[in-house]
Amino acid sequence: MFNISLYLEKYKEIKDPLETKRTVIATFRDVTGIVFKEEHIFLKNGVITLSTDSIQRSEIFQKKEELLEKFKTLSLVDIR
Repeated sequence: MFNISLYLEKYKEIKDPLETKRTVIATFRDVTGIVFKEEHIFLKNGVITLSTDSIQRSEIFQKKEELLEKFKTLSLVDIR
């Protein structure tokens, strides 16, 4: 008889995407002072894609390294 818990073990690491998005929004707010709505941030394959204007995007890219350091715990590796 197989123990099903061995097969389900890998799913313990899956994070709630909505919670991850809220953490990303809070981090952007803390580091840059920019407040995003959930519909302006897209997360896919470890990449954060932003839907924002060029002024906010410039400020984010000035602090990109600091933001990516904070996002390492969420397995996010790039901001676009």
